[in-house]
Amino acid sequence: MEVVGRYSNAAHLLKRLERTSRLKRSPSVPRPHEPSPRVHSVQRRLTNATLDQLVADYVAGSPTTELMTRYYLGKGTVLGVLRRAGVQMRNQGAANIDLGQAVALYEAGQSLKQLGERFDCDAETVRKEIREAGVRMRKPWERA
Repeated sequence: MEVVGRYSNAAHLLKRLERTSRLKRSPSVPRPHEPSPRVHSVQRRLTNATLDQLVADYVAGSPTTELMTRYYLGKGTVLGVLRRAGVQMRNQGAANIDLGQAVALYEAGQSLKQLGERFDCDAETVRKEIREAGVRMRKPWERA
């Protein structure tokens, strides 16, 4: 009766069993349900040669979106690698925008997507430039 009363808490019993089974297990045998450790840091995953090639590709003109796909990296990671390498970043999209014309067309009812296609850049680039110019962005239901 003493043993049953001592281990009446099932959670406590399970913890105790797990602890004792770990002690009996050989440390060289991995547990089948434990995933292998993942290496997250790009500096440890990619070699210096690969990182140098990424930087060289960007300097040669490859856009960051292409580098993301080619090296299986996120946008922030690619930009971080380029920043740490001291590369002068390009801002090609904003250079194509005639801000006065973009503001006039936006206020006339054109969408950011249409303006992006017109100025050969991303709609988000147009949105940032127009907002920085002080234009109030309309709500989606306010489009003409």
